[in-house]
Amino acid sequence: MSRSSDTVSADGRTLTSAFSSADNAAGTPIEIHMVATRVARGPAGGHAVSGAWRQQAVRDVSAPARLLTFKEAGDRFTLTTGTGESYTATYGGPAVPMVGDFGGTMVSV
Repeated sequence: MSRSSDTVSADGRTLTSAFSSADNAAGTPIEIHMVATRVARGPAGGHAVSGAWRQQAVRDVSAPARLLTFKEAGDRFTLTTGTGESYTATYGGPAVPMVGDFGGTMVSV
């Protein structure tokens, strides 16, 4: 299960977003908090979140979400995440599945 929330400041200039989830291969809970500033307003009468935003900061990212391990061996490249997803692909080879990714992501290098 994932949960996210967006909060717009009283003056409408700052968006604070929070995301939490354990939807990953290891079932590890992660949290991410982001702050953005408004660069364009949405349509008149639109929701407070409507419009264009520029990300300013990403903070309070859980340790497993920050961990990436890279390994190169000959013509093969391996990526492993702190939440248990991984792939090993051959440079210039076919796309391979991201193991443990619920979305069915395919990767080529």
